[in-house]
Amino acid sequence: MSLTGNKPSDGVENRSNGLSYYAIITENVSGMFYVDIRCIGCSVCAEIAPSHFATNHDEGYEYVYSQPVSESEINLCKEAMEICPVNAIGIR
Repeated sequence: MSLTGNKPSDGVENRSNGLSYYAIITENVSGMFYVDIRCIGCSVCAEIAPSHFATNHDEGYEYVYSQPVSESEINLCKEAMEICPVNAIGIR
């Protein structure tokens, strides 16, 4: 799994300030939505918004391969984010 970002690359919570930050998977394209390393590869997001989330089958996780543009696409990605069982989808 490739990681990036200015957040802890080990993916642990930063509890000193009460906030949790996780490393972002590098396969995500730049933009509003991203998937972080908490992803368990359940593919729920790819089922809800297949035009935006893809699965890396070799590594077992999802990532954003196309950012939403229209309001309906954004709403689908938000739905995927809300349904994600491990809260691995985020918004910048």
